Amino acid sequence: MKTLNYQKLLENPLFVSRYIEPNINWRHSYLNGKRGIKRLFSYPYASLMRKFFLRSYFQKRVLRGIVDIPYVEIVLTTKCTLRCEHCCNLMQYFTPKAQYVGTLENIIESLEQLCSKVSSINRLRLIGGEPFLFKDLPQLLDYIESQKKILTYDILSNGSIDIKEPILQRMKKSKKIRKVSISDYSHVPNIRLKQESIFKNLKKYRIPFSFLKGGTWHRLERIHKRGRSKEQIIANYLSCRASCVSLIGGGGGGNVY
Repeated sequence: MKTLNYQKLLENPLFVSRYIEPNINWRHSYLNGKRGIKRLFSYPYASLMRKFFLRSYFQKRVLRGIVDIPYVEIVLTTKCTLRCEHCCNLMQYFTPKAQYVGTLENIIESLEQLCSKVSSINRLRLIGGEPFLFKDLPQLLDYIESQKKILTYDILSNGSIDIKEPILQRMKKSKKIRKVSISDYSHVPNIRLKQESIFKNLKKYRIPFSFLKGGTWHRLERIHKRGRSKEQIIANYLSCRASCVSLIGGGGGGNVY
């Protein structure tokens, strides 16, 4: 079995841009703490750590063979209250009769397997479909809160359904939640959104949130065989700067994309 040359990894610009840099960014955000007055005290410390320590910290961990995942997404369900033709998470390819709905057991098993192989997960994002349709979300949040290797988490929603009380209660007490991110679909005709009531409840429970307004929407290409050569596939991969990795499925049969 070929031994991995960790020093060569650190000399690889692609590895640095997709692993070292994201780890620095996510850890800096973690050290900054939650929003609010406490950040006034944590910000100088986080900035100093980023400037003088974090890069060498992660480089040394790579040389020791330690894995710190900067960011990973867990797809809780492909069910969604919207049906976007160009969904970047590919939910449009799941027919109404062939939806994936995770179980608490298989999602926890996937996270257990992942955590057993790594030292830390800087940021875990819960996505769908619509993650607030996942019935066992309160129990999953309890699990995430108990895992030392998972440093922070956030939830991405389309803002079309109200957040239930048990979930609000858990997020209020959470020491790991970074925020709830609400995508802006207000420009789309003929859809009912719950943004006002969602924002009201998040403010009431003092849960950090962001409204992803004013972003750029892209028309994604359909999935089909393009007949690319091996060299073209490699070039396409190298040109992608996305840092996201999504995990869907569980029970030993999960897929990463």
